[in-house]
Amino acid sequence: MSDEQERPSDAGTRSEGGSQPSERFDGSRDANRAEQNRQMANDFRQMTQADRLMDRRYNDGAKLVAALDAVINDKYGEKSDMARNMREAAVEAVAQTMERGERIVPPQVKAIERDVEADHARATTRQEEADRER
Repeated sequence: MSDEQERPSDAGTRSEGGSQPSERFDGSRDANRAEQNRQMANDFRQMTQADRLMDRRYNDGAKLVAALDAVINDKYGEKSDMARNMREAAVEAVAQTMERGERIVPPQVKAIERDVEADHARATTRQEEADRER
């Protein structure tokens, strides 16, 4: 077997250069990253919402939780048992996303507000046009 041919047992253990084992394939880097993700998720679960918002590492998750809280409070009322359960579930869902190492994208409230304002302006214009036609 030549140096350029890979033996089946070597598959996935060499980097593209072919000479050094790759961290990605031996799992050490993935294990370290997974442990960091678990620790961040556990910290996120234990922190208060105010602490999450102040810490850059948790800020996007905190913003998502805040948006979910607002929707939950609006739908179920702030003091209800269902709202409390839903808020806990929201924090847990964000923490699990962090644990999996996935990126958390907070809602873009300003973009949504612009869309709502534009929809409102179009509706108002249509209403004014309809009133003039009468």
